[in-house]
Amino acid sequence: MRFMMLAVAALAVALISCNGGQPRLYKVAIDPSPLNNLATTCWNTGNVPVDTTTLTNGFLDYEWTIWDGAADKQYLALTQTTFALGNANPVRVCTGNADSLPCLIEGGAKSFSSSRVFTRNSVNPVETDTRTLTITFDDTPGETAKGTLNVKSLYACSGSCNKTSCEVTLPFVARRVDAQANTNYQGP
Repeated sequence: MRFMMLAVAALAVALISCNGGQPRLYKVAIDPSPLNNLATTCWNTGNVPVDTTTLTNGFLDYEWTIWDGAADKQYLALTQTTFALGNANPVRVCTGNADSLPCLIEGGAKSFSSSRVFTRNSVNPVETDTRTLTITFDDTPGETAKGTLNVKSLYACSGSCNKTSCEVTLPFVARRVDAQANTNYQGP
């Protein structure tokens, strides 16, 4: 009997934790203030511009959806955005541009990451441009979530480079919101 009670409890926890396969919609507030304080290496001159704009207590508003896929995989669906990183190439997400990261990222319970690498061998010097977005949750997202976005634009070349690299970490908080119930496809 005790074994049966443990099995039922384990099944209940499993069903709650996987949400029955239904997508989980989150309203997300990203703190953009680290973009106002980029490192000097993000600028071609090595100096932060003297003319700056500072935003206080303003956040970027997004909606993210997390859903379960086959074979214990999870997916994070993002909304369109562009992160400007000084003189480094911008990191675009879900914009449809050739240099954009995709709208949908595969990951796990706490981390999702996507990267796009461009190598230009037909030019002299040879250039490599890598853009990466890594979203890390402090804990597995539940009713609320918090974590960081690491946004990275790395540039390298085999000679004299005229571009720079930059990386910034942006904190976020999120709240799960009710979404219209979906019905899982049961097949024919």
